[in-house]
Amino acid sequence: AAAVAAVDSRAAAAADAAPFGPSGGGEEAPTLQQMAAAVSLLAQALSPDEKVVDGVASFLCKLPHDLPPAQKTLCFGEAARLLPPEQRPLLPHIALRAVTHRQSLPLPPPAQPAALAGALRDTLQCVRWLTVPSAAAPPAGEGGGGDEAWRLVQALSQALLALRRAAAASSGHVELLVGTASGVRGALPSEETEALLDELGAHARAAAAADPLLGESLEPMLFELRFWSAALRAHAEHAACLRALEGGGPAAAVVGAAARSLDAATREALTSVVMQYEGETMGRLPSVAEVDAAMAGQRAGAGVLAVHLQDEESGAAHRSAAALRRLRRQLVPPLVRNVHHVLLEAGRKTGDQDLLHLSLYVADLVADARYGLYSNFDAPGLQHLLSQFRASALELLSAGDGVETA
Repeated sequence: AAAVAAVDSRAAAAADAAPFGPSGGGEEAPTLQQMAAAVSLLAQALSPDEKVVDGVASFLCKLPHDLPPAQKTLCFGEAARLLPPEQRPLLPHIALRAVTHRQSLPLPPPAQPAALAGALRDTLQCVRWLTVPSAAAPPAGEGGGGDEAWRLVQALSQALLALRRAAAASSGHVELLVGTASGVRGALPSEETEALLDELGAHARAAAAADPLLGESLEPMLFELRFWSAALRAHAEHAACLRALEGGGPAAAVVGAAARSLDAATREALTSVVMQYEGETMGRLPSVAEVDAAMAGQRAGAGVLAVHLQDEESGAAHRSAAALRRLRRQLVPPLVRNVHHVLLEAGRKTGDQDLLHLSLYVADLVADARYGLYSNFDAPGLQHLLSQFRASALELLSAGDGVETA
């Protein structure tokens, strides 16, 4: 217990030091490499393994969440260098522990949009710890036990869990999560969110291409990752379209391009495989223990798993396929309403009949039995949507064009 306290005390002091350089008083603050080395040396004295995992992970949790990947790799390089061979296989679990701890923290309510957006950002940044150890840890034959497949499956599952938790906490107002809600512009820039998800997706797709069996495990989660990327992008595009439509606004070509970009992102999200599949395989996220049991080579002792599992209960309700279906019922209606409203208003503003046709074609998308999007609307919501489609048809008729659906 004293050794764990020492690691945690050193972690707090190190992480609170000025930005890894000279301090305000002229004294030289410890570098990140020195801090990681000190914590790793202290961890050598810890036993059993779960104490090592908890002690080093507590240091990682106190570092800035947006620490660049190169510096995160540096931390693991020091741990791989200084931890004894028998402790090096714990590196992936140390990374995972930092993430599971972050996931256990309560999320702010929708009434605090900037805080909610920041919480998702921090968690996605924290998931990056799971993607860097492979570059720092020694090969498995030298005691590193680094298993990229294990880390990637855990990272994908944790990232999707973070997105589901945040979307549920937002009560379906996903615009809060990309910093596009009124008053929180920039809280979580959509470019940053998309970059984090694209980075993780690229890691996973590369691994899946190299290992078809792994690809089968990753495929359902990659489908969902693409869905979230498209849905978040659609909300960011919607905010851009509203700005383009305000006041005098930009040229018609700019408004039209923005509306078409929104239409493309929204259709990508709404026609995702995630929208079509109702089985338990698609949509169910594996738990830490399930991944560990399925992936030989990174199986941990019961004590190490218990460290993760003590924080896993907070996310259990969001892992099921039923949880994703509940989220769909929250996410689909605003996506449909947003794209239809923008296409209709952009068509009116610019006189572009193609945009008016696209606004009417949203009705075909909603009615398509392959996706069943209509099932996500309640009766008043469907009634309102029908009135909006009627407005599109009337606008086309007043423009002198026939009304035709695909």
